[in-house]
Amino acid sequence: MSYILLCFDVDGVFHTNEIDEPHISGNINPKLVEQLDDKLFAKSIVSPSPYYPKDSQNHSLFILHNKHENNEERYKNLLESYQYFTQIRREKPIISLYISDNEDIDQAKKANFHYIDNITFGKVLDSDLNASSINYDVCSCEHLELLHYGNDHSCMICMNSCKLD
Repeated sequence: MSYILLCFDVDGVFHTNEIDEPHISGNINPKLVEQLDDKLFAKSIVSPSPYYPKDSQNHSLFILHNKHENNEERYKNLLESYQYFTQIRREKPIISLYISDNEDIDQAKKANFHYIDNITFGKVLDSDLNASSINYDVCSCEHLELLHYGNDHSCMICMNSCKLD
């Protein structure tokens, strides 16, 4: 079964009660990400931040691929996540997404990922991103329908408003 790889930055992306700093606590509820179907979504943290989402026993909610601490090497964490999930699932993802607030699009491109800002991803997540909303059809911007949200089918990647074919 095909899947979508979601790799996350942490600071400014995930909401946290661990520290009350605006540059640390973001807009995405980690519980909503955790609830995404594991058969359809592989989830990974690629940030070295210690404020990644944790369970009640202080374990990460998502697999950590964060050994490269330098922001200029974030793409290496993305590649490690991609290689890990490709190996354990024995297939490549249909698309790999990097969700961040750093505007580090160059890091995503180096790893052959699509960059999505956390605000846009949060809106999509809040609009019920689940198995029933997945359709692998391609729209006029050639991105998967899954990456579109709202009545005008705004694309999370290119921000175009697309008419689905």
